[in-house]
Amino acid sequence: MDHVRKVLDLPETVEPFSLFPVGYPAEGRTQEDRYDEDRVHFIE
Repeated sequence: MDHVRKVLDLPETVEPFSLFPVGYPAEGRTQEDRYDEDRVHFIE
């Protein structure tokens, strides 16, 4: 978190403990079909 403190110009008395990304991805991703019929099981 030292890098975060430097980037955000935080004083030593402030300790960052959690980060989460906000925004949009730099490039779009295509949605892939992850459905695999072989992994579906029916029990009657």
